[in-house]
Amino acid sequence: MHTYSKSFKHGNMIPQKYTCDGDDTNPHLAWEAIPNAKSYAITCVDPDASIGTVVHWLVYYISPTMTEINENIKNINNINNKQNKNILQGINSHDEKKYLGSCPPKGEKAHRYFFNIYALDISLKEKKPMRLQEFCSLIYGHIIATGEITGLYKR
Repeated sequence: MHTYSKSFKHGNMIPQKYTCDGDDTNPHLAWEAIPNAKSYAITCVDPDASIGTVVHWLVYYISPTMTEINENIKNINNINNKQNKNILQGINSHDEKKYLGSCPPKGEKAHRYFFNIYALDISLKEKKPMRLQEFCSLIYGHIIATGEITGLYKR
């Protein structure tokens, strides 16, 4: 699935404003519409952390009519989306329901941040905030297309 961002290009450095050294806001993400998708979901993970994979963002129950998320969404339920105002954020690695900006330890090599978009043949109506493991178990066998943007960040 074609995926892109106005915030940074795939494989390039993530601008500081989307990190803990900046405004800690989410970047813009967009994707192509997938026929027969019942919903979309987004994950952002850093697999390079010394403590293991860090979950930076989990968003699900995105309407199949939506094909982008604007940057700097403080409250995901305020997205201008008449078809579905119930978009939900899962729990990141800091036990918060929000975007967690890139923030590798100072002096380490650049970490990779994988922003994955999933087109699903189900609509995740799970209202309680999920963690990544539960999310993955619910979408297993229901992914009909994926897209990915990878950004790098070094402090």
